[in-house]
Amino acid sequence: MKKFDYEVLSPIGLGIAKKTGTLKELLENIPYLMIHKIIPPLKVINYILQTGKYDAGMSGGCTWEPFQINNEEYEELTKSLIASDKKYTKDEPPDWVENYSEWHIWIMERLYDVPAEEHLRLTKEYSRLEKLRKEAHENGDSTLTIDLHLKAIQAGNELSEYFMKHLKRKNSN
Repeated sequence: MKKFDYEVLSPIGLGIAKKTGTLKELLENIPYLMIHKIIPPLKVINYILQTGKYDAGMSGGCTWEPFQINNEEYEELTKSLIASDKKYTKDEPPDWVENYSEWHIWIMERLYDVPAEEHLRLTKEYSRLEKLRKEAHENGDSTLTIDLHLKAIQAGNELSEYFMKHLKRKNSN
């Protein structure tokens, strides 16, 4: 597996660690990505890799030069992950899973019984309001920024309440 340079952003602003490592090592350094030992599908990994950054706020993150991998590299990655830890699995999500957020929602349904359809709708609504709030802020519209901020908080609370209401650990995994 080829190696490349990336940076690990430490939790709570403690600094940046420059690293050279494999794709496996990068993915395992991205906060929460591999925590459940379920290997994301190629399209989700490429969605993440093409961004060049994953920032989990106070939990840290990683930055790298954006790139994508092909099927052969994905298969090599999968074999490497499973060889390093037999708990890794490669479960195919439904066709609607296209990006990290959708993959995360599917994982929450698969492992914790949080129904995906409503979880996805609530997540999209929160993201939509946050995007509009940022645009209003960038345009200098403080009244609209505050209004959208309050609506985003309300949507976030609704999402959180929905999630907690349905969250329960399944016996598998």
